[in-house]
Amino acid sequence: MGEAVKVRDAATVMLVREGAQGLEVLLMRRHSGHAFMADRWVFPGGRVDGHDADEALKQALSPGFEPTEGLAEDENTARALYVAALREVFEETGMMLATLADTADNNTNLAAIFQAEPERWQRWRQKLDAGSVSMGVFLNALQEAAGRPVRLDAAGLHYYARWITPTFENRRYDTRFFVARAPAGQTVQVDARELVDSRWLRPAEAIKAYREGEILLAPPTLCVLEDLQRFEAPGDLARLFADIEKTSIDPVLPQLLEDAAGGGEAVLVLPGDAAYREERVDVEVARCPPGHTLRERSGVTRVVRRDGQWWTERG
Repeated sequence: MGEAVKVRDAATVMLVREGAQGLEVLLMRRHSGHAFMADRWVFPGGRVDGHDADEALKQALSPGFEPTEGLAEDENTARALYVAALREVFEETGMMLATLADTADNNTNLAAIFQAEPERWQRWRQKLDAGSVSMGVFLNALQEAAGRPVRLDAAGLHYYARWITPTFENRRYDTRFFVARAPAGQTVQVDARELVDSRWLRPAEAIKAYREGEILLAPPTLCVLEDLQRFEAPGDLARLFADIEKTSIDPVLPQLLEDAAGGGEAVLVLPGDAAYREERVDVEVARCPPGHTLRERSGVTRVVRRDGQWWTERG
């Protein structure tokens, strides 16, 4: 038996905004040369790196911030997840979720700072992406440019879902999904390295584009988009965030159904499916208490691949 693949902590952010017809979410296309999720349309995000856990960043988070219960096994890991999420958003989109002291409109002021010296901040994005500088060093530079203290808007991130890469994959991540309002006045600028395109889409539009072959989606993204359809009517953003606050989040570890009927179809079973084997869930990886019944928030119990596309089912 081969050595188990290490599961790495990761964070991804669904940036949402109120469009002309309701909720829109930002999707970005990964470069075709990537070994993991190549060409897939994803939410901005990535794995936690060593700098994200720097103790100094504790003071860089927005005042009054408290980690969401159940996000991680300890406060340091939770803080690193929030920092990673905010860092990845800046690296991949060029947008910054932050607050400026004594400023009424953070987004407008940050947008003005970035627009005044676009090449300078692009270099900072590249440095952060390469891991050659920490978020703390970057914030010091941003604070100098702003002329006032800058804090990462961790309170603006709302914990939404948690998916763990299945055991049969050779790269595995324990990914926490967050939802955040897109910063008004700031525009998306793809990094052109990891991500090469971006689109603001209503969840139903994204699913339609997937069904028509315009974009490629992975099962977690598809499930999340299906759930977001409940909140895409005009004015539903507030209802989305209210729903998040009252919904508990369970880790979802898909399992491959090896004896699936229907020829060459691939079937991933999720918690709640009759074929799901909770005793096979690695408690240390999923950080789920023994005896706790898992569930996926949208009610999907299996994801089936037919004719090159994933389809969700609820049992």
